[in-house]
Amino acid sequence: MKVKVNITPGFLLWKAANSWQKKLKKALSVHNLTHVQFILLSNLYYLEQEREKVSLSNLSASANTDLMMTSQVVKTLISKGLVIKQSDPEDSRAFVLQTTPSGRRLSLKAMEIVDKTDQEIFDKISNLTTFRKNLTQLVDDV
Repeated sequence: MKVKVNITPGFLLWKAANSWQKKLKKALSVHNLTHVQFILLSNLYYLEQEREKVSLSNLSASANTDLMMTSQVVKTLISKGLVIKQSDPEDSRAFVLQTTPSGRRLSLKAMEIVDKTDQEIFDKISNLTTFRKNLTQLVDDV
C-alpha cells in the first residue's frame, strides 16, 4: 500500500531555504565566512551607519537572532579581526561593537557575493515582487 505524501507549503519552504543556505555557504566559504557571520557582520555595518553606538542587544534585535548565539558569533568575528568590542564610556556595564576596516571591506565583498547568489536563485521566480510580498507577510505574521 502506497502512502500519499502531502507536500505542504512549510515543507517546500524548508527545502527551498536549505538549498538557498547551501549555495550561500559555498559562496561565502571563499572568505572563510559562515552565513550567520555574514548576517551579523553586515547588520553591524548597517547599524553603524544609523547610530553612533551599537550594542550586542541592538545587533541581535536587528538580525532577529538569539542573544546568546549572537554573542558567540561576535566572539568569532572579533577573533577574526573583523569586529572590535569596547567598553561604553557612558555605561561601564555595557559594550559597544564596531566593524574594523577589514570587517567593513569583507562585509561589502560578502554583500556582493550574497546579492549575486540571490540573483542567480531568485531570478528564476516569475513574479519576484509578489514572492517578496508574500515572504514579508509570512515573516510579519509568524
